[in-house]
Amino acid sequence: MPTHEPTQEPTRELVQQPRRPTGPVTRLLDVLARAFSFLPPKAFEILSGVLALLAFDVLRIRRRVVLANIARAFPELPDEKRRTMARSSYQSFGQTMCEFFASGRYFRDARMDILGEKPLRDALAAGRGAYIIVIHAGNWEFLCSRGTRHFAPVSVLAKDVGRGPAARWVTEMRQRNGCYVIARDGEVPATLRIPRILADNGIIGFVVDQHKPGGPRVPLFGTPAHTNSGLFQIWMRHKAPVIPAVAHRVGPNHHEMIFFPEFEVLTDPTWKFKETVLRNVEKMNLVVEEMIKTVPDQYFWLHKRWK
Repeated sequence: MPTHEPTQEPTRELVQQPRRPTGPVTRLLDVLARAFSFLPPKAFEILSGVLALLAFDVLRIRRRVVLANIARAFPELPDEKRRTMARSSYQSFGQTMCEFFASGRYFRDARMDILGEKPLRDALAAGRGAYIIVIHAGNWEFLCSRGTRHFAPVSVLAKDVGRGPAARWVTEMRQRNGCYVIARDGEVPATLRIPRILADNGIIGFVVDQHKPGGPRVPLFGTPAHTNSGLFQIWMRHKAPVIPAVAHRVGPNHHEMIFFPEFEVLTDPTWKFKETVLRNVEKMNLVVEEMIKTVPDQYFWLHKRWK
């Protein structure tokens, strides 16, 4: 896969500019990021493997949640294979965190093979922008960053990782990497930013696989789960192609970006707004199931998805 130079950034007024955090937390994170940038990728694999054993087998952090989630999704798996998948999930998350700390170098140098990109290429060739369905699998941060470098600026509608200087540091790091965060309470409202990003032929990513309080309860692996319906509420007002994509870590310095066929949004003139949204959220969860099945060992099973 050829290497492409970074694409143009989104129009500056559309990008939420995080205030540069200061203080001891920021300095510590900067030191950690610099230290990780000197480590070889193989060290991330070894370190995350040790941390996975510690977290899962010794400290048992969210062990019950993880095993219960895997059991819901893969009831046919024997217990030992579920435990193996769980350890791999912890390790994958650890590697993602290591790679993110080192992202100033790692995201620039790591190999990313791109599979099935034609639907996105066709969407951008039509000049309408695109929505991307994303889940927490592999290194989803790298997927976003490399998407900007390879296709068009990627802006992600996602909740903050928290508050305070650490959260601001993460947001700033993401935007340095070319992953432009759409903050719901930003200076430029999301309702204004999204149509303008699409008009600029940009990409909007929706991370759709986490519990959404108040969201419609629709089946996921056969069990109802509160699901984020924001993508289709927005799509009803600002239409553009919808394409699922998942990240897969092949090795310590090698990733894949896997595109699925374009999501055909269901519409019917007899349906009201809420019914159209609900039917598409139900269909979306079926796609999410297939995305998870593509990379189950690298999926983020630690989240309490069913509540």
